[in-house]
Amino acid sequence: MRSTSKIHDFVQEYVKESNISELSGLIGVSVPYSIKLGHHICGPAVAFHDFTQDSLLSFEFCVRVIQQEINNWADKFSNVAVLVLDTVLKEKLGGYMREAEIPVQDVEGNKNAVVVDFKSKVHSYQWPVVIAVTRRDSFLYNYLMFTRAVVRLVVMYY
Repeated sequence: MRSTSKIHDFVQEYVKESNISELSGLIGVSVPYSIKLGHHICGPAVAFHDFTQDSLLSFEFCVRVIQQEINNWADKFSNVAVLVLDTVLKEKLGGYMREAEIPVQDVEGNKNAVVVDFKSKVHSYQWPVVIAVTRRDSFLYNYLMFTRAVVRLVVMYY
């Protein structure tokens, strides 16, 4: 896995603070407290947006954040992935993105569009910019989404 040192440090801290036995039990392997993510490059820090105080995730705000990340870090739409946990979130967020004229595709797509898809479909993929829209308490899902980022990781908790 290629990542910036900031993403690497964030994932290391996340692993330390999370319930390691949860991950070990789900995938049937022991997970060390120090996970090596491979090659490191210089880049920007991890960004957070916490919606845990709100009862509903503001899709308009999410789309503004996504558009800002595209404008600041990505020279092509296909350099950005928005990774989500469930079908409803994927469909609603994708719809709002299309309304904002941001092209959207699944992970298997091959056009210049932002990938909006589930963590279960991204095991062998990486993107320069990953925006993870996730629950704070879902270690396995979060870990996989976080490690797909190469240059920029934006975490939106709800």
